[in-house]
Amino acid sequence: MRAAELARSLREHPFGDGPPPALQRACGSSLLVLDDLGNDVPGAEATFLEIIDERYAQQRPTIVTSGFLLGQLELRYSEAFLRRLVEPAGVILDVRKGAR
Repeated sequence: MRAAELARSLREHPFGDGPPPALQRACGSSLLVLDDLGNDVPGAEATFLEIIDERYAQQRPTIVTSGFLLGQLELRYSEAFLRRLVEPAGVILDVRKGAR
């Protein structure tokens, strides 16, 4: 699931219609792949923390792809967000030549 598409579908969900289906799928799937995290809409940080927090509590794996480095993700989403991604099983970081 592309991070931007998830954020957009949550933002467009009508208020009062119960939990958005995209949020239920993201929290409840056995494996979630968030593609291109960081290229989502500003203001979605709390939503992504909610999803990652729920998945962390249920011990469900999440794979994140991003052009951002870990420090950049921490600045954007929070230390708690990053910790919940890293703690369950560690993290694999592919740093491209020239990235800092």
